[in-house]
Amino acid sequence: MDELLVAKDAEARCGMMAIDLTTGAIVHWLRFEGIVTELYDVQVIPAVQKPMALGFLTEEIAQLITLEL
Repeated sequence: MDELLVAKDAEARCGMMAIDLTTGAIVHWLRFEGIVTELYDVQVIPAVQKPMALGFLTEEIAQLITLEL
């Protein structure tokens, strides 16, 4: 893999993408900065009509995500 990146003058990146499986278009994406050693629990979400990404510092996240402790 490293040789391919060097050949393309590119660098490795880690992140997640929400992809519309009908069109193949990237709907949202999130890039992780720094060293990533593991990525857990990637999921396909069937029948989602309007996927969206939320910022962690927005008011929307407090209304849409519930953490159970």
